[in-house]
Amino acid sequence: MCESQCEASNVVCRLLEERVNRIKTMLAALQHGQIMSSNDQRMLDSVNEDLHWLLLITGLTNLYLICTDKSVQIIKNILYNWHKKFTFACAQELKYGNA
Repeated sequence: MCESQCEASNVVCRLLEERVNRIKTMLAALQHGQIMSSNDQRMLDSVNEDLHWLLLITGLTNLYLICTDKSVQIIKNILYNWHKKFTFACAQELKYGNA
């Protein structure tokens, strides 16, 4: 692994740790009966979104490091097809509701 990859991994790890600590603090407040304001809800949504992308980046980075070129292409195709189906399903639910 080259120096820039190590630095990028360190940044992602720090971001993950910070977001996990932030969400732990928010969940602890909820456990103690604190009511969430709309601003708190937006912050929780933002932290969840950050965690989603950070975990996705981490997972894909690890796949690229451990897989052969052929297996990476297979995995990329699987992820792409899943993403298309998921996006379509979400769009249909938004359009038609839970029916």
